[in-house]
Amino acid sequence: NGVNNLLFLNLSHNHIETPPVAMFSKLINLKTLDLSHNYLPSVSSELVSELRSLTWLSVSSNRIHNIDFISFPNSGIQFFATQNPIDNITWYAQREARLDTLDISGNLIKVLSSVSFKGAIIEKLIMSDCKHLSAVYSGVFAESAIKSIDMSSNPKLQYVDSTAFSNVFGLREVDLSNSGLSVVSQGWTNHSTIERLYVRGNPLLCDCNLFWLEGSVTVDVDILPLSDLCGAGSAPVPRHCPPTIIYKSAHLTTVDEGSSAVIRCKVCT
Repeated sequence: NGVNNLLFLNLSHNHIETPPVAMFSKLINLKTLDLSHNYLPSVSSELVSELRSLTWLSVSSNRIHNIDFISFPNSGIQFFATQNPIDNITWYAQREARLDTLDISGNLIKVLSSVSFKGAIIEKLIMSDCKHLSAVYSGVFAESAIKSIDMSSNPKLQYVDSTAFSNVFGLREVDLSNSGLSVVSQGWTNHSTIERLYVRGNPLLCDCNLFWLEGSVTVDVDILPLSDLCGAGSAPVPRHCPPTIIYKSAHLTTVDEGSSAVIRCKVCT
């Protein structure tokens, strides 16, 4: 009976390969479960199915390669899966199982492709310090409800599709600071509810792709003043720019040095 009243359980640093799922079924009042720094190869619905009072779960620093569908029995979970060898995300979350936090920082994810977070309900998604992340494609967050997305400190992140943040319900804040972006796309805010955009610390190019920032009143962009960013030693932002080009692509074409590629451009008037 004493086990039933347990609120906090720390099983970190125990070389666990298979979690004691049968034991968890008795922990009906457990709020915090720490399984970090073990040898878990995966995390499944079976692990948490009986933990109906759970509010905090960590499986950080294990051997997890894939985060797949997890059916949490309740809402308001803070879920941490940082510092794993995760290279694939397919997060189909149940509508009734909302996460307060999903932190998958420091993993081996290279790209975020379509439906990675389709339909997910997350207050704050954190995916920083992923040293191999290079691209975020269209449709990644389609039909999801996410208030805050933190993709800061990803040094190889050079491409974020102009429609990446479209069709995300209630999105208020996006952090792309200290990454490898050369362009701040106006398309990120065209069809979204973004109020705050962090892009400091990126190698931004001073060209017409930045010109829209001077007249932006719908979103607060955290960036150095253009007079400083495009000051001495940089090409100034042109005073007269052609109509804004919105880049819309389902995939990114890469070409190795010395190779060639054929790109077909379709223009509708």
